[in-house]
Amino acid sequence: MIFTDFAAHIRYKTKTNSTLFTDIEIMRLANIYIEKFAQRIVEADEDILGTKFEANLVAGQRQYSLPNDLIKLKRVEINLDGTDWVIADEIDIAFMDVTSDESSITTNFEDTDPKYRIFQNSLYIYSGSTIIDVANGLKMWGLMYPAPITDLSFTTDMSEDPSTISRGMPKQLHELLARKVIIAYKESKDKPIPLSEDERSFEFDLKRAINDIRNINLDRDAEYMLPYNDGSNY
Repeated sequence: MIFTDFAAHIRYKTKTNSTLFTDIEIMRLANIYIEKFAQRIVEADEDILGTKFEANLVAGQRQYSLPNDLIKLKRVEINLDGTDWVIADEIDIAFMDVTSDESSITTNFEDTDPKYRIFQNSLYIYSGSTIIDVANGLKMWGLMYPAPITDLSFTTDMSEDPSTISRGMPKQLHELLARKVIIAYKESKDKPIPLSEDERSFEFDLKRAINDIRNINLDRDAEYMLPYNDGSNY
């Protein structure tokens, strides 16, 4: 669904126009529900909102801010020497027996097995050597909130990614997002407007759509385990 059709569909179902239901009002409601939908999409565990983002390593700096629209972080790779990439594993600050001064960090950690921790929406790197300048030396894979709607006059599809590091809204959920905005509009009235049959079935249809996303890859190998035979069946 393109943005203009999204707005037109909402106004058709609510029997409004751009004066009675403005673009700003539609976008405000839609963006609230986009964030709620994102949590449900993540439950599908298909990485459909996956994004790879990079950061420069800065000499002497171990703390790197995470994107504000990050939902979950899935993988971290670090290039500490400008040549070799290594996978970093997370470490919980509660279980660290090492203080956070530079000398203690370089003494107790290794470049071949670096660690990271997340604290206050930042990623901290623990390695055997002091951090040096490395262009795009930090790679992170994560699940991001879909980009908020900023203009309903766009004629591009809502599923298109606005940039290389932001995600569009999955096509399976376009009508459901519009339906949720319609429901919110109807229920906001002093005398709530009765919901249609498909609006009353919103939650059921959303669960079905999330399930469809969950099974998006039909080429996935499935391993089936036969029950252990201890001989008692003979």
